[in-house]
Amino acid sequence: MKTESSLAAQIAMLQEMQQIEERITQAATATNSSLTKELAVRLLKQGGKRLRPFLVVLCASFGNYQKDALVDTAAAAELIHTASLIHDDIIDEAKERRGAKSLNSLWGNKWAVLTGDYLFATAFTLLVKHDGLGVLEPMTRSISLMCEAEIEQLKRCRDKIIPTVEIYYNYIYKKTAHFLSACCLTGALVSGLGEEKSQALKNYGFHLGMAFQIIDDILDLAPGANLGKPAGADLRQRTITLPLLLLLQNPVYAPTTRSLLSLDILTEEDISALSSAALKSGALEQARNKAVAHINLAKEFLRSFQGFAAKNTLDSLADFVLERKS
Repeated sequence: MKTESSLAAQIAMLQEMQQIEERITQAATATNSSLTKELAVRLLKQGGKRLRPFLVVLCASFGNYQKDALVDTAAAAELIHTASLIHDDIIDEAKERRGAKSLNSLWGNKWAVLTGDYLFATAFTLLVKHDGLGVLEPMTRSISLMCEAEIEQLKRCRDKIIPTVEIYYNYIYKKTAHFLSACCLTGALVSGLGEEKSQALKNYGFHLGMAFQIIDDILDLAPGANLGKPAGADLRQRTITLPLLLLLQNPVYAPTTRSLLSLDILTEEDISALSSAALKSGALEQARNKAVAHINLAKEFLRSFQGFAAKNTLDSLADFVLERKS
């Protein structure tokens, strides 16, 4: 089992990650605007797991990568992720991110949205330098799908529509899984891997991303989680996740669950009741089993990489996704 601290240590040990950190800072602060630079530096100091650039590096290590292309692509992945979190916080009216006050709560939505746009543009500047390798399209497609997912989700929340499980899976594919898949694919592209191996790594990223989001949704309802945001944040935004959909399939808990989800405002007591029901009914465990299935599939796509150290690290990373508490 990989703890978050051991994973962070493993990431930090990679020589490329230090260069990527430097490139992220260099690119984000390459502006004559002192205020823009201040906002960018503040965000970068908040840190993060660096999962996305780590995936780019690991997948690139299966071939002979171009160092500059690798560093730029991995840095762009983290910048895109950070920008998407800023925009998420605006949409969710979140007050905290990674244990600190969110940018929108400190500076307001106008400042925050422009800072997010600036980071997106910075990422594009890095990616376009290496477009001959095909890295731009997967990354920009990920951003398009993230936006589609949130637009569709906002409508469901507004209209109090409970999605089907199939719609939920499509949502998390667009929101999370495609981007992790793109990180793996672009790593393969910068190292010149062939179609078969590139597709295998892309599929690994897809299943890793599906599991990652399912676990994230479980943690939002589970006691003892530490997501850097308030527990029950999804429920407050009327986002119906897999544990709740499974709860609605339970004949004992479904009537109360449906009644609570129909309310205009959910109190802390209501959120606690839904969390408790998800645990007692087995819905959280059922959802985790779905994540386990995706992790097993992810590992299957690594079979052709036997003998590579990065293969073992990707296996461990998949285990970490299941066991994480934050």
